[in-house]
Amino acid sequence: MKSKEKMTKKIVLIRYYNVIFYLFFEAGIDDLKRQVLKFLKY
Repeated sequence: MKSKEKMTKKIVLIRYYNVIFYLFFEAGIDDLKRQVLKFLKY
């Protein structure tokens, strides 16, 4: 039973980190878009 619990914890952690990474990645893309738009305006 304990090994199953450990596996579930690992899976939850991996999913949690994936969500955080995805959010940071999306934010990074938005920043890049803004910089490109600023550059194009000049």
